[in-house]
Order: sequence, then structure tokens, then C-alpha cells
Amino acid sequence: MYTAPYDKCYNTSMEIEKRELLSLDDVENIGIDALMRAFEVIKELGPRGEERIHKNQFNETALRADVEAEQAVIEVLRQSGIPIVIDSEEHKVVLLSNQPQYYAVLDGVDGSVEYETTHGQGRYGSMLGIFQSENPTYGDYLFQGIMEHATQSLYFAVKGKSAFLKTSAKISQISTSGSKRLDQNTRVYFSENDFDTFGADKTPFLHVLHGIRYTRLGSTESHYADLASGRVDVVIEPSRKGNLEPAAAYGLIVEAGGAIGTIQGEFLRDKKFKEFGQKESVPLIATATPELFHAIIQRLSNRH
Repeated sequence: MYTAPYDKCYNTSMEIEKRELLSLDDVENIGIDALMRAFEVIKELGPRGEERIHKNQFNETALRADVEAEQAVIEVLRQSGIPIVIDSEEHKVVLLSNQPQYYAVLDGVDGSVEYETTHGQGRYGSMLGIFQSENPTYGDYLFQGIMEHATQSLYFAVKGKSAFLKTSAKISQISTSGSKRLDQNTRVYFSENDFDTFGADKTPFLHVLHGIRYTRLGSTESHYADLASGRVDVVIEPSRKGNLEPAAAYGLIVEAGGAIGTIQGEFLRDKKFKEFGQKESVPLIATATPELFHAIIQRLSNRH
């Protein structure tokens, strides 16, 4: 069984593939260790992390921090012996087992522009989701985590155990705001420019949000971290670039009491990660409660 943190000795034999699935505690420990290692790598890189390395699979220029943070996470997963496939922004698909039983989604640094322009102060972070099954639905999550580097905050969730915030001082349980109504007091992050960039239709939301103030931050991770910890009530974004970020945050939102679904009113729970939002950009609605999600869907249906 997995017990050691990333800097200790791991069982790297392939015998793990012949044993029972890892316990939920083991998966939690692996996920936390991986994100903490990414944090240490980003810290060690300092200004060197802003060096431009190469174009990634989305034709974006990857920074050294993007690449090396992912490498750090991948290495922790490799050393843990977990039989897993990793779908990452910079390294594409990495197979760590011939008989994978788990699937991971990984973004080394979500908010790379924020990282470059506000280094050491802005909202950017590493995102990791671990799922049971080689071809998971969103509801197959086991561990979901966001390591926000400048604030030194690790937001994470474990299936059935709730959502938590880990700082240098303590680990605290977190929850969404619990808001159930959509009105002028509702706090909204709306990534309007991303709808334009990735070709999703934003016009229905302009109607729904009429009279409601909204803003956006410099990274998706900060949007979902704020939703899970109660600092915002609604996040509206389009799927894009393999949909890695929503997949890494889905369980965090759900375990904190929230919901995430489509403009058609369908929750993501039964959607296959490899199929949903991969070929086209579709609107995603994440809310503090299922009731607030349904309130938005109701207003969308009444807009004509």
C-alpha cells in the first residue's frame, strides 16, 4: 500500500497492477504529494520559470514553469507505482502502466499569463484530477486538487470526504457559499472573452446576467477555488483545450456542495471526459448549489 511522501522510497514494481485498487487514502496522499512537489519546483525555479520553452499541443508557448511543474507531478505518480494514464497540457498523454486502472488530468500552471505578469503575487496554480477507470466520467473522480502557488494554498477534495484547504498552518474543511437564488447580490465570474476566443455562444448569458455585476480573474483555477471556498457563487466559462481544468476541479466543486453542468441543464457527472467538450467549445455553468444551477437554467429557458 502507498504510504510514503514524494521524497521517500516508493514501491516502483509493477506488482501493484496485480493487486486490489489503491485505497482512497492512498490516492489522496499521492495527489497531495504530487501537487506539493509542483509547488516546490515552482518555488525553486524563481524567475527562470518564465523562460519560454516550446509550443505545446495547443500551439501556445509553454513556459519552463509549465513544463517542469508537470514533470514533477508525473514523476511523483511514476514513483508511487499507481497504474495510471495522465492527460496533460504540456506532455500530452503519458502512459505509466501497461494495465492502467486510473486516469489523471493535469495542468502544470493554469494562468500562465498571470504567472508571467504577476509572478509571486497573482492567482495561478497547478491542477490535478485523479479518476478511477481508464475511460472515466466526471463522476468517477477520486481526488481533485488545485495548488495555488503565490498564496501557498492547496484546495483539494476526496470523493465522499468533502473539500479542504491546506495551508502551511492547517487543513480546514471548505464549502461553497450555499447561495440558491440568482439576483443582484449573486457574485459571478463570467469569462466573456474566452467565449469569443474559443467560439462558444455567450449571448444567452448576457441576457441571464442583465442587471447582475460580473467579473473574471486571470485563471480558471482561481475561479473554481473561489467557488469551492465560498468567495463567488457562479462561474460561467466555455470548455476549451481538452477541458483539463474543469475535469480537475469538478470533484472539488461537488464535494464543497456545488454543481457544474451544461446550458441544457445536464450535470457533468455522467459525461465521459474523453468525449464531452473535446471537439467543440461548449458553455459550462458552475454554481454554489444545484438549486442555483437550476435557477440559471430556468432563466435561460425563459429568455425568449
